[in-house]
Amino acid sequence: MNRFYDDWHASELDTQVICSEKTDGGYWITTAESNFYVKGGGMDSDTGTLNGYPVLDVRQDGDHVSHLITEDVSGSVHLSVDLYTRELHAEIHSAQHLLCGYINKHHNARTIAFFNDEHEEGAEMGFTFLNEEILRDVEEACNRYIEEDLPIRIVYPTREEASHFVLPEKLEHDELRAVRIGDIDYNMCACVHVPSLRYLRMIKITHYEKTTRGYKIFFVCGKQLSALLTRQNEILRDLGKRFSCPPLEVTDAITRLEDENKAHLLTIRHLEEEKTAALIRHYAAMPENVLIEEFRELPAAIFAKLCATLCAEEKTVLFLNRFDDDVRFIFAKPKDSPADLAGLLAFLKQSYPVRGGGSPWKMQGSIPGNPVNLLEQIRTFLGEALR
Repeated sequence: MNRFYDDWHASELDTQVICSEKTDGGYWITTAESNFYVKGGGMDSDTGTLNGYPVLDVRQDGDHVSHLITEDVSGSVHLSVDLYTRELHAEIHSAQHLLCGYINKHHNARTIAFFNDEHEEGAEMGFTFLNEEILRDVEEACNRYIEEDLPIRIVYPTREEASHFVLPEKLEHDELRAVRIGDIDYNMCACVHVPSLRYLRMIKITHYEKTTRGYKIFFVCGKQLSALLTRQNEILRDLGKRFSCPPLEVTDAITRLEDENKAHLLTIRHLEEEKTAALIRHYAAMPENVLIEEFRELPAAIFAKLCATLCAEEKTVLFLNRFDDDVRFIFAKPKDSPADLAGLLAFLKQSYPVRGGGSPWKMQGSIPGNPVNLLEQIRTFLGEALR
């Protein structure tokens, strides 16, 4: 059992190198002693330096800890744990004990697992039912304990002493280490903890999710809570500047913008319908049975409806819709039209990497790039036979 973990501020240590193992990522340096916590029990590994070199990873090798650094070292070395990260991890883990201990005792839901992510921490609990009222009780109770500043005690009990608090399967170790928070939590744990609850400052439950085993409860506390509030405040102030409103009125500003956007979309849809109707009237009035035309960035819905409507009115349409990166086409005809759409597509494929296809009565697709003279080639293929 690593006694350095009993003091969350045991950040500096002089020790000796036992061995060095070269690996693709650098060197695993194993030391006689180490104050670096190795990830486990729901708590992340410490970060820091070994002789000034950043420790990239740590692992447990039997009774010793190995540290991954980029350079090989030997003899006497100095280990330095990054205190900010250590304090952050200890706050989170102690809060997990407090929250789960209260839930175990007052809501009869067992602890399934702790989990961590970049912005929030939490615990998966064996609730069969969970709602906002229960979470409010848990949050308020935990914060009352934080206000009381209960000490968090690290103890090394005998099996008989620990057996009054934990199940027998948790006592199958050569040395026992327990963490005790008042009458709320007593658990076997080898992690680093804060000395008392005041260091958590406050617990804020952010949300919860149903799982196959129970519910995940997400929360922030201590430094993580402060960092989250700072980030959220920065985001709100930035949005306030963008919407020219106080930060706390951003939601109203977004709602107004959404309403305005809906109104604009309705106007656009109405204008597109008018444009489609005008184009249909224009081309339907033409005396020709075969219409060959090129458009520039016509909206896809208008393009498709125009072609379908004209074809239904016994027109053969050979329409191109030109964009910066490609030309899209729809070739369509009534079933009694002699136009050879498959032959036209095969003809164009001789010169261009045409994508698309269809039936004898309708072909559609695109031609990459910005090919010129497509209309002339279509007219060349058709000749005078279709006129």
